[in-house]
Amino acid sequence: MNRSIRTACLKGLWLMLLLLGVLPAAAQSGRYRFAMEWERAGLTGLCVVKSDGEGFKGAVVNEFGISYLSFRCDGRRLELQKAVPPFCDRPSLSHMLEADLYCLLTGRIGAGQLRRTAWSEAADGTRMLYDRRSRITFKLKPMESIDR
Repeated sequence: MNRSIRTACLKGLWLMLLLLGVLPAAAQSGRYRFAMEWERAGLTGLCVVKSDGEGFKGAVVNEFGISYLSFRCDGRRLELQKAVPPFCDRPSLSHMLEADLYCLLTGRIGAGQLRRTAWSEAADGTRMLYDRRSRITFKLKPMESIDR
């Protein structure tokens, strides 16, 4: 089969799956409960995500309103703008955290991450990602909206 025809067929299949809702397009605007746990420590809080034209941006704040993570995604890649946890000082760990958060928020797992991560999504919308290399577990659960 001609290479250009095969590429066009694969792009068409990808678009069809995206339109049918089989593949997630991006993180939806909203509030989520966020947890990040490793060996003997962990961080919990509220993750606020807002969609903009090309992608989304968001922040994770704890119970006292202190932001310890803020990020921006252009649709292909997530970039940390602020990371307070001490293990984010090294660039390799910060890149790992960016990749894991991208997978958690968008539901897209890259080919390089298939071997080093375990992914699950529950019926209530809770997403869990376990990174085998860093031994960090991420949990993201949608919060119920309160209508007044």
